[in-house]
Amino acid sequence: METGEDSDRHENSPALPEIKVIIMSSKLEYKCSAANTILGRKYWEVGKEIVESEMKKRTNLDRSVTLVMTPGWWKSISQAESTKMIKMEIVHSLKLCPAPHAFLLVINLHKPFTNMHLNSVLEHMEILGEQIWNHTIVLLMYNNKEQRDADTELLIERAGKELDILIKKCGNRVQVFNYTDSKGINVEKLFHEIENLVAEHEGQCFKIDSKLFEHMEEKRRTVKKRAEEREVEVKTKMQTLKERLTEKSCDFPELRMVLMGSNIAGKTSVMNTILKNKPDVRRTKECVMSEKEINKRKVILIDTPGWWPYVSVKETSEPVKKEIMSSVQFCWFCGLVSPSLRHIEGLSRSTWSSWVEMSGNTV
Repeated sequence: METGEDSDRHENSPALPEIKVIIMSSKLEYKCSAANTILGRKYWEVGKEIVESEMKKRTNLDRSVTLVMTPGWWKSISQAESTKMIKMEIVHSLKLCPAPHAFLLVINLHKPFTNMHLNSVLEHMEILGEQIWNHTIVLLMYNNKEQRDADTELLIERAGKELDILIKKCGNRVQVFNYTDSKGINVEKLFHEIENLVAEHEGQCFKIDSKLFEHMEEKRRTVKKRAEEREVEVKTKMQTLKERLTEKSCDFPELRMVLMGSNIAGKTSVMNTILKNKPDVRRTKECVMSEKEINKRKVILIDTPGWWPYVSVKETSEPVKKEIMSSVQFCWFCGLVSPSLRHIEGLSRSTWSSWVEMSGNTV
């Protein structure tokens, strides 16, 4: 925390011509706002889901700043319960920013920080090894328009003992950002804190275990290759479906279909292509039905929420599974676009059997 001694050390620490940082946090902790402020430009949309680690580079306050944004984990779950994708992307951040000067751990002061949340942070940060704490600065985000220059120690004291434990784990390195008041955000002070951290380590940056890094990168390459193969398969099936919808020999007066797939497979794009609608980049959170007459035939499409790629049914949230199940209420006959069998099997057997029976098909 800020003390007179800290201020002296800041002044004596040499300025770095380049600052390299990696931002980490659980989901919904205002890290996008923090990242935009540090870079001095809006690169990430606040509230938007971060799926992959992403690097941005810009000069700010006479320093070349390299910043990597990482996907967040759910703050109430353990590392074992997080998806493999999250873990791989956290490790991959070091591919984008080798030997970072510091990790910025973002915490939202306006949400409770319990022992469960503390354990989740500890486990996810230590994916990169226990030595990460020697290179981590806690970045507390708060919103108080009346109290623009809030007392750091008072804010931490109000937050509870769990946050205090976390800050001590990081060697009492902590900064506070008021995310609604750009004038109250002191990026220069944060840069001094990073420079002080580098000076403490005599210029030595963070290094990850090479075996861990190569192992996770190999897994990531395998997953990415599978994703690319599935993308080709999806596009092929999309084209086949489009051709069948335009075949003159098809005499169905009405076609009813349900679109299923992961949340980045492009189901909404498929629907817009088939129905010739304007592009829509929204994320589907619940079942949406659209219909249109195409070549004198009524076409009904049900867009469903997607699951995260490469995760099991157990890891998929209950709201998503319920919405997928409710899609059968929209249609008597359902044509599936690139379904994942493991997620279809996640539906109750009675629902699946009734679905098939109603459509007059057999499995």
